[in-house]
Amino acid sequence: MIVSRRELLLVLGLFVALTVAFTWPVATHMMRDIPASGQPTDAMLLLYALTWSAQALGNNPFGLFHATFFYPYTASLAFIEPMAALAFLIAPVDWAYGNMFVGFNTAWLMTFVLCGVGAFLLVRYLTDDTLAGILAGILFAFHPFRYHSAGQINVLAMMWIPFALLSLHMWVETRLRRHLFLFTAFSLAEFLSSGQGGIFLFLASLLYIVVLLAVERRSFIELVAAQRWILLSLAAMSFLILVPFTAPYLRNIREEITPHRPLGETALFSAQAVDFITPAPGSLLAKAAPWAASARHPLFPGVVAIALILAWLARRGWRGHLHRPELIFYILLAVTGALLALGPFLGDPSRRIPLPFTLAWYTLPGASFVGAPVRFMLPATLGLAVMAGLGMARMRASGGRARSWAGIVLCAFTAVELHAAPVELIRPIPRGIPAIYSWLGSVSGPLAIAELPMPITEQDEGIEDARYQLYSLAHHKRLANGVATFVPPITRKLRTEMQRFPHNASVALLRELGITYVFVHTDLYPPEEVERLRAAIRSHPGLALADDSETIWVVDVVPGPHAAAGGGPVDEQAPEETQPAGG
Repeated sequence: MIVSRRELLLVLGLFVALTVAFTWPVATHMMRDIPASGQPTDAMLLLYALTWSAQALGNNPFGLFHATFFYPYTASLAFIEPMAALAFLIAPVDWAYGNMFVGFNTAWLMTFVLCGVGAFLLVRYLTDDTLAGILAGILFAFHPFRYHSAGQINVLAMMWIPFALLSLHMWVETRLRRHLFLFTAFSLAEFLSSGQGGIFLFLASLLYIVVLLAVERRSFIELVAAQRWILLSLAAMSFLILVPFTAPYLRNIREEITPHRPLGETALFSAQAVDFITPAPGSLLAKAAPWAASARHPLFPGVVAIALILAWLARRGWRGHLHRPELIFYILLAVTGALLALGPFLGDPSRRIPLPFTLAWYTLPGASFVGAPVRFMLPATLGLAVMAGLGMARMRASGGRARSWAGIVLCAFTAVELHAAPVELIRPIPRGIPAIYSWLGSVSGPLAIAELPMPITEQDEGIEDARYQLYSLAHHKRLANGVATFVPPITRKLRTEMQRFPHNASVALLRELGITYVFVHTDLYPPEEVERLRAAIRSHPGLALADDSETIWVVDVVPGPHAAAGGGPVDEQAPEETQPAGG
């Protein structure tokens, strides 16, 4: 046992308290707000994905990918991440509260707590030093890049990586099969929580195997040979579990619906040299870094971490670990991750020098799926946290009681210099879900809706498009709209045609797709455009304005020669007033 139950509970309580403080005021806004950074639509899209997955796991697990948006495309969840493992953990919260924000925020906070506890256990195992483990947990859980990625829970969900690597180290050392089973379980949990996290863990595991073959070749080969049938069985089981979750993505890639981001374009999402000395905006260190406001990504782990790592290296602390492959591995993980984070090229376009990411893009399995190379800093951060923990442990081992107290002070100072609260929040549905969607959910039978206005391109996607998507969680009808990184061709065609609604071509396409209703949000149009739309809709023989008393008009699409089966209008009329859905 790595730690006692008492120590584990105390550390868990510590990281719960630190998470509340570091992410303030998220814990006090659980019911209506969510953390965000960058584009609010990213956070709203992931809110939809996690909530839909939690609902699907309880109602129809086999229909997980058949989400509501991007009608008539069927496996629409393959345009984002289902985060199934994370959804499974918070499904009871979602079912108990019936509030999407509570479940999402619980999962979001959980990523910080588990990252901290996981890194603690890992370094506690490597060093047998509690304070070294706590320091590593703080560094990994509250690294500035995690603040920078606050609106992307799929990026934050790297919490199973330290647990998986710990299990792998323990299997290599003890040769006990239960650790191999735990490694498999944590690896699957990571893949099913964050696709990119799973790729990072896979590549990190390959790096560790390379180190083992270099340092302990004979011993490792003997271990693999002795347990080859267990390894093959677990590999086959993992493959069978992952196939249903990866097949929709592979189909999209094969059909070029979700193409890879071009190699040159990834440079826009890569780290710059100055980013490595840039602290989190709002932190104590940011006040002494005037360049922080213009830097692309905050990647500086703090003065304490760098000082401990440099002291450990300067005192040649690594010499005592030349034959410890797990420690060599974390040094390489930090260096390799930082180099990959720099992206494909160094320098300006006229004199650019290829970097390791370019080679990884073409050779390493899964690397081309990482469209933002800077995210390689997340596994690199774990390597830095381990190295800082090693420095802390060596410092404490070489001193007396004073050095022990110094360890506590250094942990506290690390927390202070990394603290960058308050976290930015957004309110995705400021006025609650409109009553019309509650009515729509009560309409029986299959139907599909389109909501106007629609964006022309992905660059024009606004918060309203993401809001339509969230509304669909209340009515569970198919929605032609949607927001995602990539948009299917049918949706792009519909967006183009609906710019001319109610032109004959747009109505013909609605009929062809089997759209039942068009919801027109008049508050998003200029007043003169509203009157033009009203007159045009009323005069069109293929449309019927069922309700124009509110800011959301309900327009029936009258079936025509191109109407799809099951996509005709429903004879029910929207009531004048209904109670809004919860949320």
